[in-house]
Amino acid sequence: MESFNKNGGFTLIELLIVVAIIGVLAAVGVPAYQGYVADAKIKSSTENHKRISDFMTASLTQCAAGQTVKLAGYRDVPCSGSVTAKTWASYFPSYFSIAGFKNPHAPTEVAVYPCTVPPAANNGRVCLSSAGSNLYLRTYPGDTSGGRGTLLNTTLGVE
Repeated sequence: MESFNKNGGFTLIELLIVVAIIGVLAAVGVPAYQGYVADAKIKSSTENHKRISDFMTASLTQCAAGQTVKLAGYRDVPCSGSVTAKTWASYFPSYFSIAGFKNPHAPTEVAVYPCTVPPAANNGRVCLSSAGSNLYLRTYPGDTSGGRGTLLNTTLGVE
């Protein structure tokens, strides 16, 4: 005659096996997830640098054509020939802050900041400086090992 367990619950060994499986999945999944997050921050920092550079290039081209540049939410810049690289370097960080550009590595930081030297180990921040008739953008996008990554450098001429 067969004996039936009327409780219908799980045995201790079954529960231990389930916990072990969950542990293995977590051990494999967490490092992979962290790698995906690091890659996303690097790509986002690189994209921020490109978008900021493209916007600034378009603004400078519009100014060179003699038109007024509209920096939404900030100011209109009349391009009368008196707008120097130093002036632009003071306008753009405020504009990008108002526009909501953030550092992907530290979302409480602004993406663009004025600087006089290349950026320190602040990955994702776009350093904006000027010298003569040029604007310089420098960004360390970071790398998957937590380092600074390859410096992204852009030089824009102001006419």
